Amino acid sequence: MSANGKPGFVCQIPAAVFRDQRLSIEARGFFGLLVAIADAKTGLIPSPKKPNITPEHLQRMAGCSRSIRLRMEAELCNAGLLSIEREMVPRGRRTVYGRKIYRVKTQQISSGQKSAVDAIAAKDCNRNEANDLELPGGIYVH
Repeated sequence: MSANGKPGFVCQIPAAVFRDQRLSIEARGFFGLLVAIADAKTGLIPSPKKPNITPEHLQRMAGCSRSIRLRMEAELCNAGLLSIEREMVPRGRRTVYGRKIYRVKTQQISSGQKSAVDAIAAKDCNRNEANDLELPGGIYVH
């Protein structure tokens, strides 16, 4: 249950993201927003459950301007935490760019570093038969 008594969910953000000196505090917060709304299994935005999320929608949720959103996206892409692709849409004889598709990466923090989730797993977590990571407090990560 969330603080207001309504059912909610918990998302996990690797602590290494908040220790990463390459990211501004704004980019760290934006990453938290992306993790919270991304599809839990695939890390995609928009997801099949939330197909109408656009970059402008993310911008309004973050309360920032377009230029700041683009800067935060670039920081996260350079750090390897986010990849952005454009959907290709056929239009007659041409193919044009469609919507942006974000893929949030929480497993690989940066090249050469161990995944934060794997580091937690080595310390005090168990894996169940479906290879899901069971964190303290009954939280599961796929």
